[in-house]
Amino acid sequence: MVTPKILVCPADKEKEVVDRWDYASGDSASYFYSPEANETRPETILAGDRNIDGGYGGDTPQWNSGMFTSIDASFNSKLHQYVGELLLSDGSVQQLNSAALKEQILIELNSAPKSFSNATVTFCMPTGSL
Repeated sequence: MVTPKILVCPADKEKEVVDRWDYASGDSASYFYSPEANETRPETILAGDRNIDGGYGGDTPQWNSGMFTSIDASFNSKLHQYVGELLLSDGSVQQLNSAALKEQILIELNSAPKSFSNATVTFCMPTGSL
């Protein structure tokens, strides 16, 4: 990537667009990433819009397989009026509402290898430093 400008969604009025990488920080990013993404599991979530609530909040909302149907993930109105985009490990981008976000998290948790006693989905939100 030549410019960090693409890290800020045009709808995100809370983040600062910067021209140079040495100026970039979490304050100049509109998207989260998920460390559990895995190219061998195409349904895993790689990244997405940061307008997510739930998962105990904070900079790393998290859900696990023990939550079953009580996944509390939802999109808020900060960016796209209660919808958002997710980038999946298969390279596809999906625009989802809150119900579909919950379903995608459940799909990822249910697809975890049986050797995972407690699968987790974590979203690492942008913070002040990169």
